[in-house]
Amino acid sequence: MLTPKEHAQLKKHVSDSNRRLVEIFDTLGDTNRCNLFRVIVERPGINVSEAANVLGLSVPLVSQHLKILEQNNLLLKTKSGKEVHYKLNDKDPIVLAIVSVISKGNNLKV
Repeated sequence: MLTPKEHAQLKKHVSDSNRRLVEIFDTLGDTNRCNLFRVIVERPGINVSEAANVLGLSVPLVSQHLKILEQNNLLLKTKSGKEVHYKLNDKDPIVLAIVSVISKGNNLKV
């Protein structure tokens, strides 16, 4: 049985970790954002119009999804003239873990 102190410590740890995971899962729970994230895993530095062409979506819609992914610290953006390019936030260990799972999933043989 846990002591009250152990219970409080465990509860805080789970609560802090879950908050970030819930935000990420919520963000990637949208099919278009999930597909967009996967495109960026395969093609870091892709710009908005290229991503829109790949996914068959409008540029404004892709731009909105990219903004949400960036706001949730999954992506980083850089500007080059009028173009905006996106890459993974490779400083976030959770993003790297998701990429690892995606990469392993692509190598599975059924």
